[in-house]
Amino acid sequence: MVTILPLDFIGKTERGETNAFENDRTGQFLLSHRIAGSKNGGHIHTGKHPYKRPEKLMLLNGTADLVWKTKDGGSGSERVIAPAHIHIPPNVWHQLNAVTDIVFMEFNSLEAGQGDSFYNYEDIPE
Repeated sequence: MVTILPLDFIGKTERGETNAFENDRTGQFLLSHRIAGSKNGGHIHTGKHPYKRPEKLMLLNGTADLVWKTKDGGSGSERVIAPAHIHIPPNVWHQLNAVTDIVFMEFNSLEAGQGDSFYNYEDIPE
């Protein structure tokens, strides 16, 4: 199902905290600021683009609830507190609900989801 990974903690000083993560992707990424109470996503990707196999998000700041559903009736929800790396496999409906104001980065461009974003399983072409 979806995977939520903690970042590698490097250290903390009076200036703040440092974390690290691995990334195998390049190109244009998306940085989004969302207000508390907003619902983000609410769709499925079949994984036509390699950057949607899986879709990778990083919650940089704030708290959100990640909700997901599968075609076979599976579902779940998990509270995500930044910083966290989120991996969503293809064919999983997902929505990120902002509990607080949030900042997240998607490791893909808008084009990666074009023609492969569906709001219901019934909308996916055969």
